[in-house]
Amino acid sequence: MLQKLTRMIDLPTVAERLGCDPARLRRLINRGEGPPYVMLGRDMMFRESSVEAWLAKRERESQKAAKQKLLLVQKFTGTPKESARAVLLLAAGGRNVK
Repeated sequence: MLQKLTRMIDLPTVAERLGCDPARLRRLINRGEGPPYVMLGRDMMFRESSVEAWLAKRERESQKAAKQKLLLVQKFTGTPKESARAVLLLAAGGRNVK
């Protein structure tokens, strides 16, 4: 079923709104991790609604991954305080965290 027609935006505009370089967005797309697009001639075009949905999905996935990491750390460290310290150590790349 066709989506309702929405405003179409080009790759440089999407990259600007996401706050990234167009080349970075192209790399995400080439790896199959970018927002859905259509080719109109030689231009890569995006539905605003599709970009927003893609961004919301990535946001949910990030939150879910963080929660899973915390649960895994808690499983192996015990108390929530020890778990929080372990997460900080992971984020700091193993450097000493006070």
